Amino acid sequence: MLIIPFAAMAQKAPKVDLNTQGEVPDEVRAFHTMRDWALAGNIVTGDLMRGLAPPPPEVIGDYYMHTDWKEGNVLLFQDNMTIEGYPLKYDIYNDMLEIETEEGVKVIEGYRVKSFVWRKDNGKPTYFLSARNYRCETDEITGFFEVLVDGEVPLFIKTDVRIKEPHYYEGIDIGSRDYEIRKENQYFYANGRVVEPLNRNKKGLLLAFADKEDEMASFFKANRISFKDEGDLMESFMYYNKLKNN
Repeated sequence: MLIIPFAAMAQKAPKVDLNTQGEVPDEVRAFHTMRDWALAGNIVTGDLMRGLAPPPPEVIGDYYMHTDWKEGNVLLFQDNMTIEGYPLKYDIYNDMLEIETEEGVKVIEGYRVKSFVWRKDNGKPTYFLSARNYRCETDEITGFFEVLVDGEVPLFIKTDVRIKEPHYYEGIDIGSRDYEIRKENQYFYANGRVVEPLNRNKKGLLLAFADKEDEMASFFKANRISFKDEGDLMESFMYYNKLKNN
C-alpha cells in the first residue's frame, strides 16, 4: 500500500514540447527552436555565417525644375536668336536647358540663354530670366529667376538644388545610405539690374518698399498679409508696383 504512492511521486514531470501551439509565446518558442538546431549541428556559426551585403546607395529626387516636358520658347544671348515651339526641361544642377526635337534631346548651356518661357498645365506662361543679367551685392548668382511679379520692382524666385550626403552609421544600423537631392527656393526683388534677397517678414518687405512704407504697412494690416505665403507676397508686390505707377 505504501509503495504505490511513492512510485507515483517518483515519476518525472512530462516534457513540454515547446514547438507545439499553445500558451508559449512565439518568441520563446523561436529561441528554443534555434537553440535546439544549433545543438544538433543544423546551423553553421562562426566565420561562415555572414550578413547580407547592404544595398547600393540610391539617388532620391531629381535635378529638374519640372520633370515633365513643357512647350516653350528660348531667347539666346547670341544675336537675340529664338528657338520656338519645342518641349523644354531645365536641369538646375547642371544649368542646362534640354530641348526635345525630332532628332532627339538637344542641350543648351544655361549661360547661352537670355530667357525662356513655357506654358504651365493651366495654359499660363511662366517666364525665366538669366541671373547673369543681374548683379547681387552679396553673392555671385547663376541660373535663372522665375518671374512671379513683373513691374518696376519685380519679384523673383530662384530654385537651387542641394545634395544631402548619406548619413548611415553601420555599427548601430541607423540613418540613410542614399543621396538625397533637395530643392530650395529663395526669393529676390530687383531695382534696375541689382537684385536683393527678400527676407520674408514684415521688416524685410518694408525694406523692399522703403519709399512707400506707410502705404504698404496699411496694406499689410488691412489685408492680413502672411509674409510666408507666396500668394500674399505676390499681392504685396503687385500693389506696390501699382502705387509706384500712380
